Amino acid sequence: MLTDKKEKFTTAIKANQGTIYKIASIYTDTIDDRKDLLQEIIYNLWKSFDSFNQKSSFNTWLYRVAMNVAIYNLKTAKRKITTVPIADQYLDVNEDENNHFEEKVTLLK
Repeated sequence: MLTDKKEKFTTAIKANQGTIYKIASIYTDTIDDRKDLLQEIIYNLWKSFDSFNQKSSFNTWLYRVAMNVAIYNLKTAKRKITTVPIADQYLDVNEDENNHFEEKVTLLK
């Protein structure tokens, strides 16, 4: 039975891979993000494959699941804090200034 489910799922994904790829391309900026989103969409489709109740066409159901995953992914990506590496020029500390600062701290104590 599991083999039958895998075959049906694989056939359905192959038949609709253009739709899945288009959604992932629209909602991502980089190739790595696109690959991650494609994987997440396919995972969610597999996870909810048994819940497809055939009230609509399979293509419509697949599209809705893919869009929901893409939109959720976009929302969570906006919440993430992006970090930028500090350039070495900002980390270059002038030893004279550092010594002067330490002298001030010592005087303050």
